[in-house]
Order: sequence, then C-alpha cells, then structure tokens
Amino acid sequence: MVEYDNPIQGGFSRFSIPRSGMLLRAVVINLDSSGLPVENTDVSSLKFVYGSNDTPISRPGVMLNHEYLMDYNRYPPKGVSVLDFYKWGEYGLKFVKDTESLANLRLETNFNTTTTGTQKIILERLILVGNR
Repeated sequence: MVEYDNPIQGGFSRFSIPRSGMLLRAVVINLDSSGLPVENTDVSSLKFVYGSNDTPISRPGVMLNHEYLMDYNRYPPKGVSVLDFYKWGEYGLKFVKDTESLANLRLETNFNTTTTGTQKIILERLILVGNR
C-alpha cells in the first residue's frame, strides 16, 4: 500500500494514479481546510476515469456509504470513501488489471460544500514480481 496527499481546490480534486501493477482498492480520506473529516454526504461524486474522460465508475457519496455497509456490515468512518475494484469481478478488473496500459488514469472527486482541503489517498496494488 502507498499513501499520497492530494489537494481539494474549488470543491474538486483530481488525483493521477501512478502506473504500477493491478489496482485492487483505492481508499480516499477527505479532510477539510481545518484537517477535519468531511461528511461522506458532501461527496457528490467519486469517479474512476481514464483516457479522454472514459468513466467506468462514478458513485455519489451516499452510494459509497451503502456499498461500504453492504461489504463490511457497518458504515464507513467519517470522511472515508472506498472503491474496491476486485469485488466487481470482470466489470471492474477489466479497467484496472494493467495500470500500465491505461492512459491518464485518475480519481476525480466533486464536493457539494467543501471547497478546500486535502485528500489522503491509499492505493492497494498487486505488483507481480518475477524473472524476465
């Protein structure tokens, strides 16, 4: 797992995902300008985007909360959004199985009221190691 800091500016953030291995999960922790967790309902959308705006995954904060509840039998902590790519089987994995082959791979978040702050982004990846 690798953690990155990403700014929120103008109620929007864009995080370019580094090319490396298979992306299994992206955890986004949204903090306002005071460093406090943002209400999950303030996330109007969290999108997985690549290429010239191909968007195979776009979820509002309310749906992210519901999916987390279905997966973990509890609501996510305040400020936390999770995209578990592996759980979507071929529909999710076909877009992320090789981050090296996708151009302009990114996460984009739109907010309802939060205009500035920081995101902590944690990427869980599977990187194959072997003899070449």
